[in-house]
Amino acid sequence: MFIDAVVKRIENGYAVLVSDDCGVEVSIPVRECEGMYMKGENVSLIIDNGGSINSIADKETKKRNPTNEE
Repeated sequence: MFIDAVVKRIENGYAVLVSDDCGVEVSIPVRECEGMYMKGENVSLIIDNGGSINSIADKETKKRNPTNEE
């Protein structure tokens, strides 16, 4: 599953992400993130069948998605 989200806030060691596409709010431990995220930053989450979460920050997402135009 691929979810595009925005960092809404950081609280109690969790990054709280909101996705308007599917109307969900996801909290993931900051230590599992590839880096510290800032409020308002775009993040893409990739959730595999085993429940593992991989995150891609905005800059990395643009590199992986050639359809993004600047």
